[in-house]
Amino acid sequence: CRTDTLRYIRSDNTLRIDKLRLVADDEDAQKFLSVCFNLGTRSDNCGDCFGCWKTMIPLDILGRLTSFGASFDLEKYYANRAEVFKYLVEFSFRPEAGSARDIVQQIINMPDVKTTEAGRLFMDVYRELKLCSRGECLISVSLGKRSRGMSFADLYSSAARKSFRSQARGCCG
Repeated sequence: CRTDTLRYIRSDNTLRIDKLRLVADDEDAQKFLSVCFNLGTRSDNCGDCFGCWKTMIPLDILGRLTSFGASFDLEKYYANRAEVFKYLVEFSFRPEAGSARDIVQQIINMPDVKTTEAGRLFMDVYRELKLCSRGECLISVSLGKRSRGMSFADLYSSAARKSFRSQARGCCG
């Protein structure tokens, strides 16, 4: 469906990842995409909430996030990429976080997750947190580097964790 000024893509039961694939190369979406849960308090995407994460991470894994520099603070995202992955996955383990579990599962099932740096890092973080949730921490990821025998708590400073968690709690519940 399309008019001169509006294009509507019917999605029904289409997975979020597939919707993102549809808009990833659209120049208007790259400039004006608005997904933030904090839009009532700001005019742009914050990059720190679940709404932003569930969009930025798949676009990153698809190799298309750099095209969305007008919509997101990419410098902040790339500086904290492993932490963003970690908190999305941790959030998905919460009983009330069905939507987060759905998006994490969709990310895990992306073919690109095995072929891109972002995808491999996401899977490293996911596997580590799954092991830790069972008390079997073996390797951890910190900004893309593996460290044997260290937990995430050892890898991230308590101040950074506290700051990021308070932002996540404020945005995501």
